[in-house]
Amino acid sequence: MLSQNTPLIASTKNAIKNITYGKRLGPKGKSLVKSMIRSNNIKSDALSRNKMVYLAKYNKKSKPIDSINACKKIKCYEDSITEMYATIDKHFETLDTLYLYSIRMLQQYAFLSSVNFETAMYISSIRLMHFDDLDYPIRKEKDTLMNHKFKDDSLLIIAKYGFIAKHLFNELKLLKKHMNKLYIFQNKLVLEYAKKKRSCISDDNLLENYKINIDLYQEKVSEYEPLIGEFFDRFKKIKQLCKIQMKFSKLELKAYTKEKEFESRMYNTRRTSINRHHTALNKLNISQKKQSVKLKRFALMIRKKFERKVHR
Repeated sequence: MLSQNTPLIASTKNAIKNITYGKRLGPKGKSLVKSMIRSNNIKSDALSRNKMVYLAKYNKKSKPIDSINACKKIKCYEDSITEMYATIDKHFETLDTLYLYSIRMLQQYAFLSSVNFETAMYISSIRLMHFDDLDYPIRKEKDTLMNHKFKDDSLLIIAKYGFIAKHLFNELKLLKKHMNKLYIFQNKLVLEYAKKKRSCISDDNLLENYKINIDLYQEKVSEYEPLIGEFFDRFKKIKQLCKIQMKFSKLELKAYTKEKEFESRMYNTRRTSINRHHTALNKLNISQKKQSVKLKRFALMIRKKFERKVHR
């Protein structure tokens, strides 16, 4: 029915809109990955070249209050950095999960979309056998399609985020934000180590501890680079799947549009046929009514003549 074809078309158009977003998300994701790798390398090099702590001189006279405050802040930033490392590791786990989920949903949608397209084509083919939209063979196929079509299209979206891979992109942006925070904490740690060095006469472990923190940061950045780099190919994969799916979704939309046009013509044919049949029946009824009135008058006339003869 026309009322069913319209939501089928609307749902498919919305799916195409999401797939289009997925195609555009590929280049944006690859650009973000390049930006993150470049930014991390620049920041890592900047920290390795920072000689502030080494150039800071020990004080001839100890400043206990300044030293204690510096130690407290160093401990605070070191704890924050440790938590940030754990947060970043969680981000990578979440990103892996989201990527696998996005790929699985795209592949599942591709299969279901092809099934729905075949159903639409089958409905069109059995119409050639002069089945109408109200006939059981078409009703059976179309009602089945209506029961799962909208669920199938919902595979492409996640609540609040829209297209499934958008959540992946947002998670990668959040990872970049936390990596920037990690660098900020490292910079502040450098300042506090320098302050501590200036506030005391000597500290045998200060430079060693500072170097451990900086080396760990550079080691982590080196570990993160290939993990981030994997998403260059991953966003490329998402773009490829969306590009392939776009062709089939457009064919599906074309099938539903054709079905709507065909059903519209069938509806007009049915309406014209019913109207003509109704008009013909109406005319026949009017004609028969006139004949009945004539027969009634004729019968009354005969009756009156008969009554006159009887009275004579």
